[in-house]
Amino acid sequence: MARLPKKTDNEIVAEWLIEHRWKETLNSDTKQKMPAFVEEAVWAAVYIVAGTSKGKVNISPKLVFKCLMLDPITSQSVKTREVGYPMKDSTARRLAQTTRFALKGIQGRIEAYQQQIPEDIMRIKEMERNFVTAYYTGFQSPLFSKPLPAVPDKILKLRADGKYLEYGEALRDFRIN
Repeated sequence: MARLPKKTDNEIVAEWLIEHRWKETLNSDTKQKMPAFVEEAVWAAVYIVAGTSKGKVNISPKLVFKCLMLDPITSQSVKTREVGYPMKDSTARRLAQTTRFALKGIQGRIEAYQQQIPEDIMRIKEMERNFVTAYYTGFQSPLFSKPLPAVPDKILKLRADGKYLEYGEALRDFRIN
């Protein structure tokens, strides 16, 4: 009986990286855009897990950066990353293993960072995330406010006539009542 393929869920790191908008910018200058701890974790994984051969690393750090956005991380899912040539099974397994190692280091740093964020800010972020989700899915949410009624023409005429003080007071009275 064959061994089941290893599968690692990657929700925390993938969501965090996507939230910080590094998903679509995986080009040659990505290294400068990644936070230092992500880059450190990737390079540590490349040297520790993938190793070197004749002074060169066996796995490209750019591939590891790309694989950090995958969910889940398996040897089959990492084969889909663009390398310009068909990836061998052994290389795919090595890449998945390297990505998993980097993932553990990044997860620890993200969890430690999130524990330092105050509770009220976390609630605000969650409420904002729910608002955006409800807006784009068309779901009616208690987070939406009712549309304001149209301002009557007589109040707009005050503004057009240059009577700004009267316009402001009339508008305030209209919005309150």
